[in-house]
Amino acid sequence: MQHRKGVVLAGGTGTRLHPYTYAINKHLLPVFDRPMVAYPIQTLRDLGVSRICVVTGDEHLPDFRAVLGSGGRFGVSLTFRGQKAPQGVAHALLQSEGFFQGQKVVAVLGDDVFDKVQLASEAFVDDNAYAFVTKATDEANLAVAEIEPSGQIIRIEQKSPRSRSNMMVVGLYVYPPDVFDVIRGIRPSSRGELEISTVSDWYVQHGRMKSVITDAFVADAGTEDGFKRATLFSARKSGLLKG
Repeated sequence: MQHRKGVVLAGGTGTRLHPYTYAINKHLLPVFDRPMVAYPIQTLRDLGVSRICVVTGDEHLPDFRAVLGSGGRFGVSLTFRGQKAPQGVAHALLQSEGFFQGQKVVAVLGDDVFDKVQLASEAFVDDNAYAFVTKATDEANLAVAEIEPSGQIIRIEQKSPRSRSNMMVVGLYVYPPDVFDVIRGIRPSSRGELEISTVSDWYVQHGRMKSVITDAFVADAGTEDGFKRATLFSARKSGLLKG
């Protein structure tokens, strides 16, 4: 039996958390009692992933290795890959291609803090992609998914008053091995980056994107509000903070 493999996408410049990130990569900031990046590592471990690739900017690789080590204290085996420049989440994912060696890809954003999540075993072996979704909050710039009763996602769009869905796409995905070919075939967005949303949309258009609906806590700790929410949630979960 093959070990399940996953990737933590921890690139970017961290501008949404200035001034905290002037001198440190945001994923190494402490969220309650551990570095932010430890939470997506735990998310992958909860899904049965034991071998994990961490992708970050080349300049931050020494810091990540120093903080995370081999991964043993997290119960996983860690490998590190560098990204020469912040060219988008999909570009970061592309750097991990050799690590997966034809296996399905479980990808999580390095600044997303989840409570425990679950995934059916067939998602690790079939030919579909999966996006985790949850009920939308009042946060801005949300991508929402329109989902058929079968669980198939038929549209992903930015939330607006005209949206026919209130299910928010969060930063946890499963992709088939052909995702790397898909990335090589997409064009940069207006921001000059390869967007993970473009990759997901390719699978939607080809009828190969399914939803995983979760009611687990999730926070985008890459924003100041999300960072505070994640810290408070973790403190309450530990029992050290009441209320």
